Amino acid sequence: MYHSRNCRKILNGTRPLYTEEQWQRFRDIWKSQGGKDPSKRYKRTDWRNSKAPPDLVPPVRAAQTADGRGRGIFATRDIKKGEMTYGGTKHYIFFFDGHSYRRYLDALSDEEACDMMKFTWPQEGVGKNGEPVIWGPMDDMALQNDGGKDGANIGCPEDKHCGLVSSTQLFCFEFDEYALRDIRKGEELLCDYSVFFSLDFLEYETWKEFGL
Repeated sequence: MYHSRNCRKILNGTRPLYTEEQWQRFRDIWKSQGGKDPSKRYKRTDWRNSKAPPDLVPPVRAAQTADGRGRGIFATRDIKKGEMTYGGTKHYIFFFDGHSYRRYLDALSDEEACDMMKFTWPQEGVGKNGEPVIWGPMDDMALQNDGGKDGANIGCPEDKHCGLVSSTQLFCFEFDEYALRDIRKGEELLCDYSVFFSLDFLEYETWKEFGL
């Protein structure tokens, strides 16, 4: 899919920011194709459940980065250490099989499909009974860049349960994110990609489970 859509060339160019209307369109296409949120089937006592209040407004805006990396998200105000910066699955899309994922991408232009392949990833443990899914946020949080373990300023503090850590302790996922230190207005918010997959081969193997 990546090669047939000419994604290498597309993603090497300057990619635009998306409006809320465009993000909503991506979510609506997913819903029209029968998309379901597995977290709605978690038991109330399941510690994977988000702790985000329903009226949470992430204190971020999307913009092009000054260092040439492309798009990113930036603080719209000062954020205190420990403050929740994102939470819940309201804007997430989920796929339980490779066919559904391909059908979704087929409904998009090449440029949009290439972005979606960048904004989504396979993850173990997200399904109701721990099944792997392909998922990703369809809002500006999809644009957050990697700061690495030392440079990340948002993530999951040690005193929070933000999702699930696998029994092998090699990966986890986070529905909720918090400021790991004080963040100044205008500063870019960076996560640690390795939190989601510590070893590249794990992600590769999970894609293979979906036949992709």
